[in-house]
Amino acid sequence: MVSYNHPTTMMKRFFALLIFVLTLNASQAQSDSVYVEVGMNAMRLVTLGWNNNTQPNPDIWNPYLFSLEVGVKKVGVRMGASRFSHSHSELPVPVNGNLRFDNDSARTDFRIGLFYNYSPDDKWSFKFGVDYYMAQTELSSKTDFKEHTTNNHIVQEFNATLKESGFAPFINAQYHITPRVSVGTELLWRIGTFTENQLATDTASPVDVERKYEGKKNYMIPPTALFLTMRF
Repeated sequence: MVSYNHPTTMMKRFFALLIFVLTLNASQAQSDSVYVEVGMNAMRLVTLGWNNNTQPNPDIWNPYLFSLEVGVKKVGVRMGASRFSHSHSELPVPVNGNLRFDNDSARTDFRIGLFYNYSPDDKWSFKFGVDYYMAQTELSSKTDFKEHTTNNHIVQEFNATLKESGFAPFINAQYHITPRVSVGTELLWRIGTFTENQLATDTASPVDVERKYEGKKNYMIPPTALFLTMRF
């Protein structure tokens, strides 16, 4: 078992820092220095129709579909979110021995962060900062069949919930096609913790099998996103 700070405590500290930075810079802001950017990750759009077995690994592929940024001069706040779900069912046919199989999965990703914006010219912008991120994956499967020797009806179920949270320093690069339209990508370095709960049940067995895991994760997500961004 690995001990770690509760995610709620970490998030409260992060929000306190966020409010402090924004308050510090708001007094220096001018009306024409405030901007809002809304973006969509084109790489995630490509994979939305894929089945569960071919979904890209969120530890390698940037998981965020939508992004929102609010900037005040050189600093700002950004958010990102994504939701994916998939269901699959196999109905009984003679070839599979009177068996039904159902499989469901869902994943939610969310982040909120602070950044500093550096623009060497009118075409390029580089943002350096840190996110607080949360992710949750839910998996469930159910197998319903008749045992050949005894003809007993058997139902096997498996459920798992994986939660992850932590901080992610990042470098984001944007190329401005026009003053209001840009494309960009980013490098993330995630430092966090995870918990996983698993429960397996079987009507043929009187004992349910429950497993729990805790640990740390430290890994890098390469520039696998292509954000199409509109500035307002």
